[in-house]
Amino acid sequence: MLYAGADLAINGELQHYPAAAGSTLRRLANERNLSAATLRATGAKHAPALLSLLHDWYRFGWIQLGV
Repeated sequence: MLYAGADLAINGELQHYPAAAGSTLRRLANERNLSAATLRATGAKHAPALLSLLHDWYRFGWIQLGV
């Protein structure tokens, strides 16, 4: 997972994401994990879009739960 400015890529694919989720996704890239508290801090307005994106990544095998 790489990012530069507003661009974010995972497995070589550029991703579109809610602007408010940018700091959360950069944190995931840097720390390689996210806590539930971090996800809650993203804000309820953008949470569904962020969770949908993370779920897609999970289905593609790009992220794992509880590791």
